[in-house]
Amino acid sequence: MLLGKEPSLTCLADGTLLLLTQHGGLFRSLDGGAAWAKPQCEPLRYTRNILPQLDGGLLLFDDGPSRVRSTDGGQTWPERESITVASAPGFRFGEASIAKLSEQDFLAAVRMCGEEFEAIGGPPRIAELPEFREIPPRHECTDHMVLLESEDQGRHWSKPRSFLGYGEVHAYLLLRDGRLLATYSNYHLPFGTFAVLTEDNGQTWDTDHPIQLSMSLTAFTGWANSVQLGNDDILTAYAITAYLEGEGHAQMMPGRDDTAAEVVRWRLPPPGECYDGG
Repeated sequence: MLLGKEPSLTCLADGTLLLLTQHGGLFRSLDGGAAWAKPQCEPLRYTRNILPQLDGGLLLFDDGPSRVRSTDGGQTWPERESITVASAPGFRFGEASIAKLSEQDFLAAVRMCGEEFEAIGGPPRIAELPEFREIPPRHECTDHMVLLESEDQGRHWSKPRSFLGYGEVHAYLLLRDGRLLATYSNYHLPFGTFAVLTEDNGQTWDTDHPIQLSMSLTAFTGWANSVQLGNDDILTAYAITAYLEGEGHAQMMPGRDDTAAEVVRWRLPPPGECYDGG
């Protein structure tokens, strides 16, 4: 059993599959997923996707934060270098998804604790928001997504800037027909999986027209990953976890000890148009 949440698959040109999980690490398969082996790579918390390079190399990032590279199809990852984030000492790439806008330009969506976000200048202060007055510090629904840009293949990153709202997490980035798609989870009502679009490489997002992909009984849903299919459809997979909120932490629902995976197949609206729910 391969442990770890938020798994994502990367298929290389020769058919090799690479599987990333946040806690379980990195795994590699040569037979379409029937058998898996663990490559030589330190068991750290990795970003949610792998970035292929034009020279055949592969890039991933951990929350050290470090930039890690393989030149043998993911068998070994010997190249590791520290990276810097402007105006954010100690920044970690937690639950990050990274989109390659060009061979040099990357965009990262990273999840932060609300208090950590405030500490680097994120507005507004959680304590001043009425809906958060009764919520304990560092509660998951006060987490926040931020965006960072790099112009040198992830060696140096811009200062984190606000993305989405408090309690809107697990953002996963996917390039599509010149636009960028982000799927994410709502840890506030309405619970479920959502998506938003940008047509300017992530500078502005159409958050006034979020696309609701699923509904959930509780906040503990999401970790969505999306892939583009050959007929322009999008396939988004996400988890539904049987959690209820306990005193200061999450508890399993009585009689439930499982997490179910669901998928939704859908199609983006044409460029310049809003999603009509079809």
